[in-house]
Amino acid sequence: MERKAFIRILSVAFLLTSFAPQIAAQNDFEEYKAKIRKDFNQFQEKTQNEFNEYRKKINREFAEFLSKNWEHFNIEKPVKQDKPEPPKPVIAPQESNKEKPTIEIPVNNVVKKEKPKSNKPIDFPAELPYEEDGSSCNSITSFPFYGEQITFSLNCKTKELNITNTDENTISNAWKQLSSEENNIIIKGCVYYSEKYKLNDWGIFKLVESFTKAHHLGDNINNAYVEQAYILSQLGYDARIYRTGNKLGIMIPVEPEIADYKYLKLDGKKFYLFGPSGSDGIYTYDRAFEGATKSLNLYRKDIPVVGKDEIVQSNVFASKKYPEISCSTKINKGLMDFYNDIPPVLDYTYYVQQPCDNETMDNICSVLRSATADKNELQTVNMILDFVQQGFKYETDDKQFGREKYNFPEETFYYKACDCDDRAILFSTLVRELTKLDVVLIEYPNHLATAVKFNTQVSGDYVTVQGNKYFICDPTYIGASAGMSMPTVDTSKLRVYQIWK
Repeated sequence: MERKAFIRILSVAFLLTSFAPQIAAQNDFEEYKAKIRKDFNQFQEKTQNEFNEYRKKINREFAEFLSKNWEHFNIEKPVKQDKPEPPKPVIAPQESNKEKPTIEIPVNNVVKKEKPKSNKPIDFPAELPYEEDGSSCNSITSFPFYGEQITFSLNCKTKELNITNTDENTISNAWKQLSSEENNIIIKGCVYYSEKYKLNDWGIFKLVESFTKAHHLGDNINNAYVEQAYILSQLGYDARIYRTGNKLGIMIPVEPEIADYKYLKLDGKKFYLFGPSGSDGIYTYDRAFEGATKSLNLYRKDIPVVGKDEIVQSNVFASKKYPEISCSTKINKGLMDFYNDIPPVLDYTYYVQQPCDNETMDNICSVLRSATADKNELQTVNMILDFVQQGFKYETDDKQFGREKYNFPEETFYYKACDCDDRAILFSTLVRELTKLDVVLIEYPNHLATAVKFNTQVSGDYVTVQGNKYFICDPTYIGASAGMSMPTVDTSKLRVYQIWK
């Protein structure tokens, strides 16, 4: 971008001129800095004005498009997550001193997802400093956000939306109203807080949702949905408004695929509905706002910086076989609430591949590292396996949550119980972190376990993936060591999920 190139040149210029006292008088140097600063401010103002004119043009054209008749579309029923929940854990028989026979379990299918590409950062040239307290305005909107209190400054000249109808002309006029320059401060607020709290796409979506609902608190909820779609579109997301009866909602593509949300197939994408839906389908349009091409990418590069004042202490988790492994940890309740709001993802490996909260996991890993410091890799894996098998209460998701729910690793330390998929996800995370060994997830009908690729000689049950042996490690087969399969599982349709590194 031309602006970024100019800034780089400016940085080099200042670096070089930092030695100016050696080659020129100080007053000449100050004059030179003033000239550079003036040139930059003029360039910055020109760039901002050009951007504003461009935004006016594309918003005016899109508002005109919205006034055309919307089309009717049928919607698809939600996909459900698999429910790998045996009725209760199985107790393994006491192991003998004899070496386990080495038995290969046939694999029906290997699933390997490509490592996703993150969306580019929001590119919105809002250069003036953002005021959290709204000191230059007499209008603010404040709302809680996962343990934080966020305040959006609003322009005093901004006219409030008042959508009394859901027809195309009404939505078109609302879009025109929202695209006035006075509302740029709202977009700036979204950019500012997304960077301050290190929010991924889902975090930005929840930020926009929380702001608009607070902004229109007590109003017709249709106002909030239209403003959500407008803001997300300006930030580059392919968010679209839809109508069902006299109610509006927004729909947006999400990656990876999610469960429990109705969706519409349009333009080669799945648009998931975040709002009301009837049995007779919806009315919407088949064109994205110009430049709004991004899906909501649920993958994260960072941990959201939220809930820092809502830290709770977990229960104590301990291995029965290895009493030296006993620990509790600190948990960020705001972060747990954030995790709980993430739509359920269909791919198990997503939950292993996200960065973990250091404050929670470091306490656990430090105890495990100390306990396994003088152990070989098989002994280390077996100690971690026993910790996960014995340290956590088992309960099905239906009983605990009333729905299927896969936990992020930290969540298993937060909730009172967990099931087999939560244990497999936590065990995989701990082994990858503590041993750097490669782990795959093993899906049987109605059960989830893991398998580990060792660098040393190991016996027992294994699967072959790309010519390598991975030995079964089942965190729900209580007392079982590496290489032992639960005898009650059906191995006829075994599926392996590879985890990218």
